[in-house]
Amino acid sequence: TGEVLSTEWSKNQDFKDVVSPDVTGYTPRVKTVSNKNVAHDAQNIDVVVIYDADAQKAKVAYIDDKTGKTLKTDSLTGVTNTKSGYTTADSIKTYQALGYKLVSDDTKGAEIVFDNEDGKDQSYTVKFIHDTITVDPENPGKPGEPINPGKGSAV
Repeated sequence: TGEVLSTEWSKNQDFKDVVSPDVTGYTPRVKTVSNKNVAHDAQNIDVVVIYDADAQKAKVAYIDDKTGKTLKTDSLTGVTNTKSGYTTADSIKTYQALGYKLVSDDTKGAEIVFDNEDGKDQSYTVKFIHDTITVDPENPGKPGEPINPGKGSAV
């Protein structure tokens, strides 16, 4: 009929806060979206919540497996789920040139990627033993020359 029955609107409303969901390894810029004092003619409330990757740490320890001595430790920093740009390849070559033999590498030679476990640093170990060369009458080497050329060994 076109007849207006009522023009009375309810008073402004308060709606439940919406908490941004947890995402492991990330922190929301807005933790809670609050919808308070919403009028009947309010526009839709759209809130985009951006998550920032959390800081992460990793360390790589190079160990003499026979003595248990730590040869060096490299500390890495980055953020959740990003590549570190770090591999063990160069350090392994350096230690091999100094007469060590690789026993194990927890990274398996792959680039380290930071995980999403806040509060728990990643840890990798690379183990070496001392490389040996058998010198005997059939393989005496040459006096005054390295016994393992190119490996940095003593004469």
